[in-house]
Amino acid sequence: MRLQLKPLPAFVVFLSGYWPLGLIVAALDFDWTGFQLRTPWTVGAMIAGFIAACIFTAWHFSHYQKGDRVVLKQVKDRSVELLNYAVPYIAGFAGVETGNLGHIAAMLLVLWVVFYVTYKTHTVVVNPFLLSLGYRLYDLQFDWNDGSRGEALAVSRYPLSPQSIVRIQNISTSCVLVVAVISSPENST
Repeated sequence: MRLQLKPLPAFVVFLSGYWPLGLIVAALDFDWTGFQLRTPWTVGAMIAGFIAACIFTAWHFSHYQKGDRVVLKQVKDRSVELLNYAVPYIAGFAGVETGNLGHIAAMLLVLWVVFYVTYKTHTVVVNPFLLSLGYRLYDLQFDWNDGSRGEALAVSRYPLSPQSIVRIQNISTSCVLVVAVISSPENST
């Protein structure tokens, strides 16, 4: 398990979780009487950035294919955290004025600080966009092939249960992506 999310791709994955922020800023910037954006270049660039981040994230996660075989011992679903994570930060930007460079700079600074914290704590994948792609978030305890025990935060498109045999790929120091379910107790009966 050598592959890890580097800082730049991690930032793009992080940014994809804030795509609702682009919609909020666009709605706040929209002149409803003239049916146009007040600052189209600023809003357009922001929305293009969020769309690009979402496309990259979907593409990036689809390219993880190899992984190490492990047997799951404990599985705890934490998917609700995918939604709880970004909502407070997104709501905090409701007053951003796109015509005010100070507001834009403050928004970017807050996003950078939140990214830095999530990257350093290896939780950059706690992202509501991944939920929209069908991923769920789990706490896993598992056994490696050599019999040693491991634990990690996991992102998976597959339902997981104890005693399942899966393939996992590192995407950060303490977070893995479940790339395949080899067998599960539900399928073996």
